[in-house]
Amino acid sequence: MPRDSRPVHRTSGSRTNKVLFAQPGLSIAEQGSRGRAQLLGTSFVQYERSFRERLADMFAPGGFDPRRDIAGIILNRWGHAYVNPQPGFFFGINDKPAPRDILRNRPHGRIAFANTDLAGASDHRNSIREADRAVKQLLGA
Repeated sequence: MPRDSRPVHRTSGSRTNKVLFAQPGLSIAEQGSRGRAQLLGTSFVQYERSFRERLADMFAPGGFDPRRDIAGIILNRWGHAYVNPQPGFFFGINDKPAPRDILRNRPHGRIAFANTDLAGASDHRNSIREADRAVKQLLGA
């Protein structure tokens, strides 16, 4: 059967791309400031072109065509939440508890913190786990 006449089975999917802006040699605060500026200063067209080129580089040998196979691109830019944790944030330093543990171990009054950055991995599973933990803390479960 000629290639063009074979049935095509399409699947939908999504891809998450996390853009990091590490700049070794600069202070963490400066890396965060520059990263945020780059994140918000890069146009959607630039991001879209970059994503399409990367996907084509990876999958074109298998028949992927970005013009045909990408239905749309959603770009979320959260510069307000661009976090560069200081040394000790995840594991503590100088025999002091890690700041994330101070925030996660118990509610602070009627406030319980839940954030994927506190879990150490920003994904939907950890967002659900963090929310579940915080709500249970507040309910005394």
